[in-house]
Amino acid sequence: MEDSLDLGSRLKLAFEKLQVKPEECIYFCNTIADLKRAREFKLRTIVLPSKKDPMNRLMMEKPDGLIITLEEIPNMLEIDTFKAQSEQEEESKRTEEALPQETM
Repeated sequence: MEDSLDLGSRLKLAFEKLQVKPEECIYFCNTIADLKRAREFKLRTIVLPSKKDPMNRLMMEKPDGLIITLEEIPNMLEIDTFKAQSEQEEESKRTEEALPQETM
C-alpha cells in the first residue's frame, strides 16, 4: 500500500511517475528531518517554519529558500521558473558563441 511508504520511497515513486529528475524538483518542507531527507535526493528545498522546527533551527540547515506563509509559494515558483529560463538562455548563447562561424 502506497500510504505506508517512507518519504524516500514516495519520492522515488513520484520521480518515476512524473518522469522527472530530482534536480528538476523543489521540495517544500517544515521539518529538519524532511529537509535532510530531501537533500539525500539532491532536491532543492524550500522551508516553512513550524512549531516543531522554528525558523532559526531550519535556517541552520541552509535550505535553498524560505517562505513564511503558503501564499508565498506561487511567487517562489515564478522566481525559480525565471531563473531556469535565464540559465537556459545563457547556455544557448554560450553554445552559439562556441560554434564556428559559417563563411560565405
